[in-house]
Amino acid sequence: MIETMWNLSAQSIVMMTDLRTEHGLNRAGWPMRRLASPQLCSGTVLVPGLLQGSSEALERMSRHANVR
Repeated sequence: MIETMWNLSAQSIVMMTDLRTEHGLNRAGWPMRRLASPQLCSGTVLVPGLLQGSSEALERMSRHANVR
């Protein structure tokens, strides 16, 4: 996703995600900055957030996944 963002000349993306995905992004080294408090939607707790497309984030996720 980060490389695609760069190809599109974007520096960040805004997304709505569930709490599990937010946790997974944090564990993978790509923390999401929350834009508002979690909201209940159709039985799922969703969080709006901003993901930065930095080279540091790409490096952390690559290390976490053992990708060179």
